[in-house]
Amino acid sequence: RNITISHGNLFYLPDTMLEQSLKEEILTYIFESFNKDVVAIYYDALYQMFKEKLDSSRINNAEMLVTYLKYINDGRYVMRRSCLTKDEDIKIDVSDEVKQYLISCNQPVKTNDIIEKLSHIDVDKIKWALSGHNSNEFVRNKKGEYLHADIVVLTDSELNKIESWISSSIAENEYMGGKELLDLVKAKLPELYDKYSYLTDLGL
Repeated sequence: RNITISHGNLFYLPDTMLEQSLKEEILTYIFESFNKDVVAIYYDALYQMFKEKLDSSRINNAEMLVTYLKYINDGRYVMRRSCLTKDEDIKIDVSDEVKQYLISCNQPVKTNDIIEKLSHIDVDKIKWALSGHNSNEFVRNKKGEYLHADIVVLTDSELNKIESWISSSIAENEYMGGKELLDLVKAKLPELYDKYSYLTDLGL
């Protein structure tokens, strides 16, 4: 028990589980990510990133990788339930990481590109942030493509006009249809429609 890594009902010699070069490559990725202000690295995402190389090792699933990382941890990272962090005080907020990335792109981004860019986050957590509960700030531009609402900037004048149209329609018809609102924007605020021409009608 002192010289092996226990996983399930089996025991492994650490040096036979992973080649030194791959161990160093994984650790380098972890520490470089933290230096780039990555908040958390999710175990499933880390395993998927190195899966092709890990296939030739004794580590054949994310749980085994966690067991290995726990064994070799020299205090330079903190192991939480689903991810690694640089220290105990780090607050993890997947939605905020996705938000900051989408705002920085300043345009709609395909889900696959978000997943690739934020590869330290588990895929399911990214998808949940985009379309799960409390995801109103993430706007679906079309199937498989999202933007953050903050990339669309409206002037006070534009906002007042849009609010007026919506209020009038609700007062008269008890609702405002999306197509009806877009038709008004196209007709009365064509410069706004042109400014965000890269958005679909759904996104706008």
